[in-house]
Amino acid sequence: MQNKTPTLTLLALSALLTTIPCVDAATHFTATLTPDQIVGVTPTATGTGFVKATLTGGPGTWVFSYVGDFHNYDFGAYMVPHVTTGTSPLDGAVSATATTVSLFDDVRNFHIHTGASGATGPVAYSVRAPDRENGIEPNIEIDILSPTHVRIYGTWDLSDGLVGGTVPQTQQGNLEYWGPILAAAKTGDEVPLYFDIHTNLTPTSEIRGQITAVPEAGAAPLVLLSLAGLVVRARRR
Repeated sequence: MQNKTPTLTLLALSALLTTIPCVDAATHFTATLTPDQIVGVTPTATGTGFVKATLTGGPGTWVFSYVGDFHNYDFGAYMVPHVTTGTSPLDGAVSATATTVSLFDDVRNFHIHTGASGATGPVAYSVRAPDRENGIEPNIEIDILSPTHVRIYGTWDLSDGLVGGTVPQTQQGNLEYWGPILAAAKTGDEVPLYFDIHTNLTPTSEIRGQITAVPEAGAAPLVLLSLAGLVVRARRR
């Protein structure tokens, strides 16, 4: 009597995707920055931002790498000269490196704050001194792609932290505090951290975006492709 091997169908295998966790799901994050997420303020800004980030390392070696695109803001006036030379124009002063005429859209700082969606909190990471890297600029690159479009590459590491901070979330080496929290996030979880930019027009906060865990790009298709291979092999048998 011929032995019959059960044949798994692609449909049945693909259904398993709902129970298979994505690879490195907790180490990949995004944040969409919009004015309507600012707490207690009627949104008037027209700028937006989108950041992708990846957490690597472990205790003692955490690194949070990010790349962000921002539109309808002038990063050239203050951010670029500060990152490249360590100095920037005085508040409200005209900058020779500005990319737009308006002073209102000039970005003064780019932060990661502590706080859940709908709440505010202190700064955990900033790209400008004196509160970063013991007074030294963090690893950051700002590419001006157009007068109102920039791309920022940077890393938040264990050297970053508010010098003299009084709470674990913001004191020196604060990524040692946040690393395990970020690593424990499940896909779709909002972490109690948010990206935020400040401008001349709204120095308190103009746009913000909650950091959210996402699956690694392409992880699900790769799993599905592997499952399809199992189907082919099962049918051949």
